[in-house]
Amino acid sequence: MTTTPRVLAAATIGLALTGLLTGCSDGAAADAPRPSTTPSPSPSASLSEAERVEQQHTEDVRATLDDYYALSSQVANDGYDGWEELRQYWSSDQWTSMSAAFRGSEEDGLSTEGTTVVDGMTVASYEAGDGEPGYERMAVDLCVDASGSTSLDAAGSPLPRGGIPERFVAHYTLQHQGPDAAWLIAEFEGTDRSC
Repeated sequence: MTTTPRVLAAATIGLALTGLLTGCSDGAAADAPRPSTTPSPSPSASLSEAERVEQQHTEDVRATLDDYYALSSQVANDGYDGWEELRQYWSSDQWTSMSAAFRGSEEDGLSTEGTTVVDGMTVASYEAGDGEPGYERMAVDLCVDASGSTSLDAAGSPLPRGGIPERFVAHYTLQHQGPDAAWLIAEFEGTDRSC
């Protein structure tokens, strides 16, 4: 089998559901709101208002990324049929790159077996915005566990991991889209660091 860069990138996306893309930035995030399917627990009553808001946003970002990885696993398990459903999680700029990778995976007949999950999340930075509630940014490092997932080529044979550990760090920056609106992935960087 000839291994092309697109096949390697698609295999990594299938395995890690994060691709080989690095640090693309979203200049404007004006995408439609999307409700989260994972409820967030209530913030602690002993925190200041600013701390409660940040805690709630942290929980919302985690729920968004958990939902994204669950849907990504489902889409990859289905041979990337329905990859367009993942659009709801990405800013416009990021979606341009990611849609090409997902489309390429479908066209190449790639798929996965199993599930990739978020096993931990650390907040790297939080920007409250320009005093305007609802337009915050949060950068996070995820510990992504792909040990339960195997990427498959068009013939159904396992693809090599390509140097990506079973548990690895992925960096995301999410942008809040406005009060009572979704968080979208505005920046992304996959790594080969273990976690």
